[in-house]
Amino acid sequence: FKSLDYGVTWASFPQIVDRNTGEGLYTTEINSAGVGPNHGLWIGSSDGLARTPDNGMTWRIFRAFQKPGIAGTPQTYAYPNPFSPLRHNVIGGDGHVRFQYKTVRSASVTVRVYDFGMNLVKTVTEGRMRPTPGDYTEVWDGKNDVGQMVANGVYFYMVSLTGDKPLWGKVMVVN
Repeated sequence: FKSLDYGVTWASFPQIVDRNTGEGLYTTEINSAGVGPNHGLWIGSSDGLARTPDNGMTWRIFRAFQKPGIAGTPQTYAYPNPFSPLRHNVIGGDGHVRFQYKTVRSASVTVRVYDFGMNLVKTVTEGRMRPTPGDYTEVWDGKNDVGQMVANGVYFYMVSLTGDKPLWGKVMVVN
């Protein structure tokens, strides 16, 4: 909640979304907050830091993550892992896991999740353009293509980038 009149009235913040990337902060639990005269409001959560210079009108989100594909690290990974859709990065009643990957050129990306029998569970994103090389994230809510929560277990995901071999990773779901 926020108050612009020293606590006389209160309003809730809408979901925090980075003004540059469009990525959201997938949590309503704020662990810490700080304010400074020249630095605006900073908040800390399990899903990253966020800063607003203008009382919540615009935000920047900051996350620390291991860059994929550098010095023997995997080309893609999921976090948090294991993932609990009921407890991790919950907003609007849904939890979220991030699939981190890197592109080396402009590419179209498709991310699909499969169960242990390699049956398609969910297409997370399909044909999403990544116009510049860089580190990117796709977010999955732990539900299948018909909106049902998946069962506990190990799931495989595939990141397909145009012009490259598919990248594979796994995530354990624990409800």
